Amino acid sequence: MTLSEEQRQKYNKFVSGVSLTSIRLGSCSVESEPIRPSPSKTKVELEFETSLTEATFQTDAGEFDAVAQIAVKFSVRETGDPVGTIRASYRLTYTGQDSSDLDTVRLFVKQNVPVNAWPYLREFVHTTMQRMDWPPFILPPMRRGPTKKKTAASKKAAAPTSD
Repeated sequence: MTLSEEQRQKYNKFVSGVSLTSIRLGSCSVESEPIRPSPSKTKVELEFETSLTEATFQTDAGEFDAVAQIAVKFSVRETGDPVGTIRASYRLTYTGQDSSDLDTVRLFVKQNVPVNAWPYLREFVHTTMQRMDWPPFILPPMRRGPTKKKTAASKKAAAPTSD
C-alpha cells in the first residue's frame, strides 16, 4: 500500500499517540494425535491473521481492540495426514488520542498488531508443544521491512511480513 504524504503524516501522528494498554488470550485450542511426530517427517503450516474488532471500537474513549490469530498445523510430510493443530487468538486493546479515523486505525492494525502480538503467539506455541511432549518448534521471528510479491502458497507458510 502506497500512502500519500498527507496520509503518511496523519498515520505517523496517530502512531505517536497510541499505547497498548492490554493484551490477553482470547481463545486457544489444541488437537493432537496419539503419536509423537518426528521433526524431519513433519510438515508445518502457519496461518496468521489480524483484524480490527469494530464491535468494540470506542471512539469516545479513544480505545480500540484488535485481534491476532494463529493456527499452526502439523501433518505427516509424505502422506499429508494431520497429526495436530495449535490455535490461539489474542485481543489487544489500544488507546489513542484520535481513534476516529477508521482507515488510519485499520492501517495501524495491519502494520503494528502483528509486531505486538507475535512474541505472545510464539511463546504460546512453544510452551504448548512442550506440554504436548512434542519435539520443540520455534516460530520464526517477525520480519518487517521491504516486501516483495509472494505467491499464495508462500504467504500461507511464511511468518507474517508487512505487505
